[in-house]
Amino acid sequence: MSLYNRVLQREWAKRFPGHGDFARIYLKGIGDPFYLRLGSTDWLVLEEIYFHGEYDALSRIELGDVRQIVDLGANVGLSARLWRQRFPEAAVLAVEPDPDNVVALRRNCGTDGKMRVVQACVAASARTVQIDRSKGAWGVRMVDGPPDQDRVAVKALPLSDILSDEEISGGIDLLKCDIEGAEAEVFGSCADWITRVRAIILEIHAPYTVSRWQDDVRAAGAQLNMICTIKSSPDATVVLAAVPSLAQPGGG
Repeated sequence: MSLYNRVLQREWAKRFPGHGDFARIYLKGIGDPFYLRLGSTDWLVLEEIYFHGEYDALSRIELGDVRQIVDLGANVGLSARLWRQRFPEAAVLAVEPDPDNVVALRRNCGTDGKMRVVQACVAASARTVQIDRSKGAWGVRMVDGPPDQDRVAVKALPLSDILSDEEISGGIDLLKCDIEGAEAEVFGSCADWITRVRAIILEIHAPYTVSRWQDDVRAAGAQLNMICTIKSSPDATVVLAAVPSLAQPGGG
């Protein structure tokens, strides 16, 4: 199925049987299936998280009693599935702007009392924006500007508004943020909520940098120490940071 998915990702293969259909995939040791769209980047996300251990760096900190997780840029819910497996007592709020991804997200995660889904972009101010899908379903990007027939209009909301709407008033034990460049805007205006965060996994896209992110967090009154760089490329860097009480020896 994975090989056929790679074929279907070719432009000339979009009319092949099954393109866009959900495939039910089981992984050893996990009872419930994953639902991945044929001809999409869903399979690459599964590989990153479950085969290559994208978020294994969390073992460097001791989160203790995890009650609230917020996943920004939840895509099709595979990271949210991981959080639910590792922290079964935690409530998970998944925020994803792409309506097609949200369908897959709900299918992968369900929506019981501990799992909530919000379809929106995260931004510094509330407005209507568009999403650019040119980099595939795993690289949906928020853009401003006039309507475009190749893009989808969605709402953008500050994280403080989303948390208020969802009646989340306490701490955020883990914040995962992969919002394809919008993090520069979001963390440039994060004073309303950043001090509630205990640990964060953040993907920082150029031209925004780790040092600029650290400056923005400090200016907002929070202290999140770098634990490690999970991965780095010229275009993006994924980091793990946490409040000082969670830092473990050997991080860097």
